[in-house]
Amino acid sequence: MEQKLTIEQIQNFKGKSVKQLAIYALIAGLLLILISPLVKKLMQEVK
Repeated sequence: MEQKLTIEQIQNFKGKSVKQLAIYALIAGLLLILISPLVKKLMQEVK
């Protein structure tokens, strides 16, 4: 038995996926901002 997806179900899934991706991107960006001073400190001797 095949279950056919309605357009509303597909749009709902796409909306949730995009929202989840945006949250992950924000978390990754904040993490990089927080870690960058540490990386700069560790990289001082490398020129």
